[in-house]
Amino acid sequence: MTAQPLSAQPQQAELDPDVFDEPAPEPSLLPRVAAELFGTFVLVTAIIVVAAFGALGTQGATALHVALAGGLALIAMVVAFGSLSGAHLNPAVSLGAAIAGRLSWADLVPYIVAQTLGAVAAGGLLRVITPPTLPEGLGMTDVRAFISGTANGFGDHSPIASLSGGAVTFSTAQALIVEAVATAVLVGVVLAVTRRPNPAAPLAIGATLTVTILVAAQVTNAAINPARATGTALFAEPWAVQQLWLFWLAPLLGGVIAGLIALMVDRSTAPAEAWDDEDDDWDDDEEDEDEDGEGAESEIAPEPAPAVATAPDPADIELADLQAEVEEPEESSDDEDTDKNEERPKA
Repeated sequence: MTAQPLSAQPQQAELDPDVFDEPAPEPSLLPRVAAELFGTFVLVTAIIVVAAFGALGTQGATALHVALAGGLALIAMVVAFGSLSGAHLNPAVSLGAAIAGRLSWADLVPYIVAQTLGAVAAGGLLRVITPPTLPEGLGMTDVRAFISGTANGFGDHSPIASLSGGAVTFSTAQALIVEAVATAVLVGVVLAVTRRPNPAAPLAIGATLTVTILVAAQVTNAAINPARATGTALFAEPWAVQQLWLFWLAPLLGGVIAGLIALMVDRSTAPAEAWDDEDDDWDDDEEDEDEDGEGAESEIAPEPAPAVATAPDPADIELADLQAEVEEPEESSDDEDTDKNEERPKA
């Protein structure tokens, strides 16, 4: 029997280093929408539960308590889901991101629906965990009246109107301006700090929400988020639903303003950034053009350079004159000898 040759060992496949430089594929729509729903649920729950039950403490909940709850919850959700869905958690942020080119228009409606459902789930949770006897103990008619304390309103339902016994109110225009400006600031910060990977982005976004809640708390109870306003309005008294339109219009208007500003900034800085970006197509096209140019030059034979007349060196001229002077006497002596020979008589 002849010995069978040993089979060659399989070679290991070589890894392409360029594979690690390619960006990770974008997650599908379903997990991103699920992240938006859950993140909005956590954010709105933190805000409205602190606003509702914090008032039962010895000192009561203040605007600072609610603002800190919302800011800290937003920081946590941005850290958790920022890399997955962007952690917008706000229809106004999603609209601004779509205008700025950060979110596909096809994903805008699913995002807004998921955010709204998450906020409604948070409002439903507050309704479920509120004891039926609590409103009566506080001198309120029912649970809806208790939840109305966390709803957003203006005019006679502005928080300052309740504090002043109706003596001071904020008009519709004033409430709209405050909500639009506060939302524009929030969306603007979100779009600004997420232009490039930034470890401090969650802190900046959460701090901005904290400040904007403090600004708008006594005016409208600080919605700054259409989904948050919807989540409490559906479980509050009828006036909350009647005034809900303003808390969709004003924040969305603020999102549009911030999105347009971000779009203009991105377009004004795009050429310089694209020039410095190693992965940009412009650099690749330029390299291709350079390679094509080098190939074309190699195919065409270079023409010889024309001869250029140069002025003679003065030292060479002097040397030539000296040689001529030395040679001329010798030639003249030879001529004289021949003449003498010719003149001699023959013997």
